[in-house]
Amino acid sequence: MNVKGGKWSIRLRKGVADRLWEDLILALIGDQFEDEDEVCGCVLSVRIQEDIISIWNKDESNSQVLNRIRDTTRRVLNLPPSTTFEYKSHNESLQDKGSFRKLPATNDRVV
Repeated sequence: MNVKGGKWSIRLRKGVADRLWEDLILALIGDQFEDEDEVCGCVLSVRIQEDIISIWNKDESNSQVLNRIRDTTRRVLNLPPSTTFEYKSHNESLQDKGSFRKLPATNDRVV
């Protein structure tokens, strides 16, 4: 259970999600994540104007682990350094009863 966890999310322009999703799945099953025990899932949300990939983690208390998950994701997906990752804890999601759409950008920082 990842009640103490959260998720990194990446907004994607239409047309790139298929390749990135495949690369992410192969990286996850191919042991490319140093903190693989902390990753408990991933999801691809297909939307009308954009797609969103999210990587769920078990525990948000260790910012070094969260940053390694983000950095590994950036590396295995070959994303440029300017790509914005947004982090949101599951607890925060439950409290605001909101969706990803309400989440402000964090400029690649764990908050």
